[in-house]
Amino acid sequence: MSKQPNRSLGPLESLRGIAALMIVVYHLVELMKIPAPPGTEFISSHFGLGVPLFFTLSGFVLSYGYSERLGSSREIYYFYAKRFFRIAPLYYSMLLLWCVTNAWSFDKYFSAETILLNLTFLFSLVPGSHEGIVWASWSIGVEMLFYLLFPVLTLLFFNSRLALLGWLLSLIVSANIYSTMEAAGLSSYAYKNIGQQLPFFLAGMAAFRIWQARDFFERRSISLFLVSVALASTLFLLASEGAYLALWRLHFGRIEHNVWSVIFAVLILGASCGTSQMPSARPLRNLGKVSFSLYLIHPMIFLGMREMGFPELVKSLSLGPWPTFGLAFGGSLAILWAASNLSYRLIEEPGQRLGNRIMGKAR
Repeated sequence: MSKQPNRSLGPLESLRGIAALMIVVYHLVELMKIPAPPGTEFISSHFGLGVPLFFTLSGFVLSYGYSERLGSSREIYYFYAKRFFRIAPLYYSMLLLWCVTNAWSFDKYFSAETILLNLTFLFSLVPGSHEGIVWASWSIGVEMLFYLLFPVLTLLFFNSRLALLGWLLSLIVSANIYSTMEAAGLSSYAYKNIGQQLPFFLAGMAAFRIWQARDFFERRSISLFLVSVALASTLFLLASEGAYLALWRLHFGRIEHNVWSVIFAVLILGASCGTSQMPSARPLRNLGKVSFSLYLIHPMIFLGMREMGFPELVKSLSLGPWPTFGLAFGGSLAILWAASNLSYRLIEEPGQRLGNRIMGKAR
């Protein structure tokens, strides 16, 4: 009999926090224009992978929580409702704020059609509108489509072999969609769509099915081995430009990108072992808990800090590359941490409680 979920996901919460930190550091360099210190060029090339790491975690965690609980139309309804109230309150708040900011600061207004696409989370299906009004929300549109598909996917891929087959099929789907969109001149949409990102979600689902079926994942040594393999593979790909070029020359969509779905799945397997070696320190877990707030609000805060001259102020201190970057990161993270915890308590938690009350009355 397969194992039932029965333990804390603290280490995975920490992984979510690490993914959030990766995205913050990536935008510190790309959006705030704080120069990356020497030897850290991988920040610009690889820290954006925090988003696919989130996708892989979603595949695992949703499977962990719902793989045995979607056996009826009522259960599927509650799943959709719960996911909606997890995302919508904060997302709609930021949508309103970005509409006001665009009108007030940039004299930019959006059509009723564009606003409707964003309200319904369908913008990710429309090339040209797929970035969304809310900065960085392209991934929210992709995530919501995965939620829509999840009950079907979990029914189809109900064991480890089928889940691995599903992941392999998703690589073919991803490659074909990417090639088609690239040929049509839609480079941005070629990457930022559900088909291209599907291997990460399905890698997470496959990781859960493997974890569910294999008792040896209770062992501490297995946890340490899997985490070590994932970290060693990460270091190898960061250090080896030749490996990336070899994958790219296969001309199979973005296979050099999708290979990370395997690494993330192995890392998550290691983190989900009974005596995991992954860190679950309270600061990282807190960051993971508020990671959705951190993800959605940090572009707005970075934009405000940039307008107030924060990057120029930090650079003017002439402290050297590493102290300058450390000061910019530390100062930004302190502001983002406080704002994210506030947002979580004032918007996310009340929104989820509202959803629970509505679903409770509907039972």
